[in-house]
Amino acid sequence: MADCTPTRYFIRHAEVVASGVDKLSQVGRERANALVAMLQHAGIGAIVATKAERSQKTAEPLATALQIEPQIVTVDPSLSEANAAAVLEMIEALDEATPTLVIGHSNTLPLIINQLLGPSNIAIGHDEFDHIFVQAGGGLAHLRYHP
Repeated sequence: MADCTPTRYFIRHAEVVASGVDKLSQVGRERANALVAMLQHAGIGAIVATKAERSQKTAEPLATALQIEPQIVTVDPSLSEANAAAVLEMIEALDEATPTLVIGHSNTLPLIINQLLGPSNIAIGHDEFDHIFVQAGGGLAHLRYHP
């Protein structure tokens, strides 16, 4: 029987205008557009984003290109553990083999990945927006991407 382990991509939302502002900066919009070039042929079947505008705006270009309506997690991302649990519940409800992009935050992505794959030393700095984690075949790859 074929292995139906899903491929999942985890990124932090793109850069914002200023600390405390929930809108993408020019660099953030460029980074969101870079996702289209990077993931448009990856077979993404679902996009999960938080209720924060910065996450949804990061998802928008790829969602538009793939004609996918992002699924929005309504739990506040500042409630790290509750948000991570809500994201996990949402992605586990997807078809087992659906490649998925998850757009989260520096405080939630490590929790989500740890709960899926076990303890790891993943840390995302407050000023880091270029991490992409790829879960495939039971393993995790950590890459960086630029606009």
